[in-house]
Amino acid sequence: MLKISVIGSGDWSKKVINEINNNKNFLIKSVVSRKEKNNYLTNKIKIFKSIHDLFEDNSVDCVYVAALPYVNLDVVKLASSKKIPLILEKPISSSYKQAIEIQRIVNNNNMIVIPNISNYFSEIFVKIKDIISQNHKFIKKIYIYEGSNGPIRNDIHPVWDWGFHSLSMLSQIFELSKIANLNQTIIKQDKNKKKIVSKLTFKIERDIDVIFVTGNFFKKKIRKIKIILKNNNFFLANFDKHELYEKDKLIIKNENTPLTSLLNKFRYCIINKDSNLSKNLLKGSCDSIKIIEKFYRC
Repeated sequence: MLKISVIGSGDWSKKVINEINNNKNFLIKSVVSRKEKNNYLTNKIKIFKSIHDLFEDNSVDCVYVAALPYVNLDVVKLASSKKIPLILEKPISSSYKQAIEIQRIVNNNNMIVIPNISNYFSEIFVKIKDIISQNHKFIKKIYIYEGSNGPIRNDIHPVWDWGFHSLSMLSQIFELSKIANLNQTIIKQDKNKKKIVSKLTFKIERDIDVIFVTGNFFKKKIRKIKIILKNNNFFLANFDKHELYEKDKLIIKNENTPLTSLLNKFRYCIINKDSNLSKNLLKGSCDSIKIIEKFYRC
């Protein structure tokens, strides 16, 4: 059983901790939190006030970073000397420059650092990759809808919260560094410009149109990818219900939650000292952040 620490104490951290508690391969030993009381934690879990205190303690085998993106670079730097495996919450950074620095440190130290592109680890995404591989020449359009009614942040655009997952998944299938005709349109926003829904359009490999609608101003959470073929057949992945359809026919439903699949893959990489997945996913994460930065300029 691997001893793990969680950095962060927000609502998402609680979900992460709950998933880890339900996983027989991990044991939570500590949490980094600024809060004095965490009612959802047991007395057996040690609470650190800073990430420096955690890494000086040397009591865990790995760390799940469920904090805001600006924390990730400091964590990677602290973990690099001891090569402590990490899961980094998305996006791995709030700038392409910092993302590249994270990638450089990880690769130079041959670290295991897995970005939580949680849907990438789901069974339905594995199936989508197979479908796209088999029908690559016949894909006409890809529609992506991803967002919710929040969160609202003062320092970042909602595309950072909701655009990163799908762009990172696309980067594992296509060469996103070669996208063309990138445009964005604001569909709706509130008067304070804090709640926004935007449409991002671009082409992949010259002839595949991608229409990507994302933001934090939806009536309810949505996370779907629709792949339309030139013969008008289509595949629809609903990542909220963890289901994949071919037209109206259910093809596959996840057996595990994406977080469970992520933790299982993380354990596999640690046990087998396999850093190849880290290199692959970090490259995709950097490509995605680069697109998001282009999003602001187009």
